[in-house]
Amino acid sequence: MHFSLIAILDLPSSPAGLRDHLAKTLEPFRDVESDIETQHECWDCFYHARHKMEKNARQEADGRFGTAVNMADRFKSTGPMRPELPTLADSDSDAATKWRDYENWAGTWMHFVQKRLDWELARTAELVAGLKADPRCQQCHGTGVVLTGLEFRKWDYWVTAIEEKSLRGMWQKAIQLHPQIAAQFSPDLAKLSGDSEGEAVSGRIMHYLATHERASIPYAVLTPDGTWHEQQPGIWGIAHLADPKFVIYAEDEFWPLRFQAILEENVKDDHLCIAVDCHT
Repeated sequence: MHFSLIAILDLPSSPAGLRDHLAKTLEPFRDVESDIETQHECWDCFYHARHKMEKNARQEADGRFGTAVNMADRFKSTGPMRPELPTLADSDSDAATKWRDYENWAGTWMHFVQKRLDWELARTAELVAGLKADPRCQQCHGTGVVLTGLEFRKWDYWVTAIEEKSLRGMWQKAIQLHPQIAAQFSPDLAKLSGDSEGEAVSGRIMHYLATHERASIPYAVLTPDGTWHEQQPGIWGIAHLADPKFVIYAEDEFWPLRFQAILEENVKDDHLCIAVDCHT
């Protein structure tokens, strides 16, 4: 599976070292296959069982509240229509209006589904808390741990995005549509050279793109503190991960707003931002 990632980086020691800096930042999330085996939680006892518990909680919630599809249909028939997010063709005022409309719509949708989300989350936690290693398990033999040299994380290979999928490509389109903004951001582009030429944009430009172009919203974001944030597919997806470096959000309809919040909290004007095409 391919997915889009925006990596937000502190400035490297030299612009020519940007590619190495990006590689080092992504490395902790690479799938690992090693000759040295280490202990890991047994997938058969916990990982697969956890997903089964989540499925059971979801089915119970379906019986109490109606299926996700039924709830979505009810909301569509009674609630406001889902508004469009802005594109580069929109003016500043139109983009602000579209974000405001989307935020209002998402708040209404959250209010509509919150009771079910809270119940399902609590029920899932209750079921998962009771999980124990299976003494008949052929993998861990009841210990709950296995030895393996393989660890799946987030990606097995990546390349920087090119052309219209790159942040620089989106920025060039923005300048073509709104030539008046070129002078405003010219100091940012003047700082970029070496390997970053044609690939990275400044944090200030990233904020502009995120506000004006829905195509800039990725599947995942890697912030300078090393935290991986990602969109969770599906309306009711709930992930239980012990590692606090992985932040997985449940409802993909709220991801555009989460993405904006992540940028507001983590992206400074002088950060470098690069779009990456990852495979897993």
